[in-house]
Amino acid sequence: MNGGAVITDGKSTVKSFVTAGCLYPKAAIVDPELTVSVPPDQTVYGICDLITHVTESYFNGFDATPLQDRFAEGVMLTAMEWGPKAVADGHDIEARAQVQWASVVALNGWVQAGTLSPYPVHMIEHSLSAHHDIAHGAGLAVVGPAWMRYAGDTLLVAREGHWSRHC
Repeated sequence: MNGGAVITDGKSTVKSFVTAGCLYPKAAIVDPELTVSVPPDQTVYGICDLITHVTESYFNGFDATPLQDRFAEGVMLTAMEWGPKAVADGHDIEARAQVQWASVVALNGWVQAGTLSPYPVHMIEHSLSAHHDIAHGAGLAVVGPAWMRYAGDTLLVAREGHWSRHC
């Protein structure tokens, strides 16, 4: 849903991120019925990934993106409402459809438009999973909460300097 990719060299345990316009898909098949066989743990990892994509631009420290903030909040709330339903019942097509749509919006750049989003949690997680055999979303679930605490504390302190908003 975006023009980014991660390439892993298993021998050297190096992960590299690349982004290019030619990587954007011309079309994408988004059909919740095709996901019913996805195990609960992998469903959770996908939800962690979509929420992380949103929070990385949400906690950016700038006040100038109120529409994007509301958009991000809607995506996160949708993931938190429907995600547990999709995990509890892998055949709940409505729940999977809502999670898929949240994922499309989280990863295609709409939420990040006009925000600063260098993807710090993803970069840290790539280093972690390059050295340990863990799923990407599981690594994000480990790193994300600590980063959000750091980002929240940093923005709270910076608020005195009039450049932050969230917290």
